[in-house]
Order: sequence, then C-alpha cells, then structure tokens
Amino acid sequence: MSHDSHQPANDHAVTHGCCAQARFVNGETEADWQELLQNWLNDYQPDNPTFRSLVEQTADAEWHLRVVREYDLHEQDLYSNGSPLTWTNEQHLKRERFLRYRTTAERRFHRFRNAVELTVKNRQIEIHRRLMLEAQYAREAETKKAKAKSADTAETKESPFDRYPKCTVLPIPQLHQFISVSIKDGQTHTQFHPSNEELLKKEPVQTPPPIQVTRRIACLGKFWPPEYLWVRREMPWPQVTDQVLTMEEWHAALEREKDSPHIGPKSPQPLEIEPNEREPGDQDEKNGFS
Repeated sequence: MSHDSHQPANDHAVTHGCCAQARFVNGETEADWQELLQNWLNDYQPDNPTFRSLVEQTADAEWHLRVVREYDLHEQDLYSNGSPLTWTNEQHLKRERFLRYRTTAERRFHRFRNAVELTVKNRQIEIHRRLMLEAQYAREAETKKAKAKSADTAETKESPFDRYPKCTVLPIPQLHQFISVSIKDGQTHTQFHPSNEELLKKEPVQTPPPIQVTRRIACLGKFWPPEYLWVRREMPWPQVTDQVLTMEEWHAALEREKDSPHIGPKSPQPLEIEPNEREPGDQDEKNGFS
C-alpha cells in the first residue's frame, strides 16, 4: 500500500477526514504510518503475499480508526455549545455522521483483525495436524520394521492349542442404573440415573436384548438410612454396592416400588432387622467418637 494510491479524489473529501481517501489528513506523517505497519508485520510475520496483504489491510483499518477517533473533538465542541435540545438540525446531522463514520471504521478494523487471527489459528492447527501425522507415520514404520525383524528371527513353532479355536468372553448384555441415597433435613432422598422410565424405553431397542439389570447403589452419607437397612442382609456393608436383577426380577421390583420413592430388596417381602443389629459406628457416636 503506497501513499500515492490513497490520494483524495477531490478537496471535499478532507473536510472532516472521516471519508477522506488520503492517508494523512490531520498532521500525521509517513513515519507514523510506517511505524504502525511495521508493528503489525513484526507481530504476525506474514510469509506469503496473500497473508501480508491481509495484515497491511488490518493496519490500514487501524490507522483510519485512529483518524476517525481524533474527530471526537468535534462532538465535544457540539456539546460545549449547549444542550442537544438547542442544537440546530445541521448540528444533529453532523453528530450522526461522526457516529456513523466511527462505527463503520470500528467494524472494518475488527473484521480485518478477526480475519488475521483466524488465519493464524488455522495455520497453527494445520501445522499441529501435520506434525501428528508425521509422528503417526513414523510410529507405524517402526512397528512394521520391528514386526518384520521379529518374523525373520523368531522360529515359528506350532502349539498344540493352535488347532482349537480361541474362546472369546463376550460381555453380558445388561442395563445399568446408578442410584444415590442421601439424607437431607432428616428425609431420605433417592435419585435414579437414568430414571426407570428411561431404562424401560431403552430395554426393547438395545441390541442384543439385555438379560439383567445392575443397580449400583451409593450411600452419600455416613450410614445407610432406615429405608435401606435391608442392604446389610442382601449385600455387603460397603457404601457402594451392586444389586443384580434378572429382567423378570427387575420388572417385579418396579411393580413393588411404584408407590415408593425408594428401591427395595430382591425378595418380595422385606427382610426383618434383628433388634440387636445396629449400624457400624452407632456405639462410637454414643461414646463421643465419629
């Protein structure tokens, strides 16, 4: 961008400088422009003509924005003449023109600057992708080389077990549900993740069809609340335990639990807790330990 390419089309273009095609309209110098341009070139260091042109356009947009902002003094002069209510129609139009010029200059600058930043970001992504591919190709080449060397040096011996097909242990098709148990304000709260309704919708569409449901029950407090004392009989004591149900047992459990916000044991009848059984730590709390 040369100074000659920005000569004003006529003398009216430099009345206030906002629409002037000339680069220097308010006492600016070529040294000021070259300093601004060089700062942009140093920051982004364009390595091809296309990117350099984009950086230069961004510098030009910032230069024009600086020129427009200097004419904020004209707006201050308008306010110094009195309240806007006393302005003439020409003064109102003049202020609107300055606001429009400033908004246009700001949008132009931000558009070019965002384009420069996006170009830099895309180049960094491309460099990172290329390095990752080169590293992947190098690893694959080393792996092939090691396998070829191993095949050349190792003696191939047939094992008696090679004549039989290898067995593969397949995972059990099942549904999973996480259940958290907590006590808030003296009330026991049970939360289902996912809910029973979501599992019922998932059951007929899962492939292969599930044959069991695993409920992972977690006590978020120190001890199991009274609604879950059956856990001690059916499952071990830890604060997190699993309840595994067949699909028939799960559907029967849902039928029993439809009127309760909590879950119950596998057995249809609740297990009775012996009077002498207590939660671990009860006696410690009585003795002042926690």
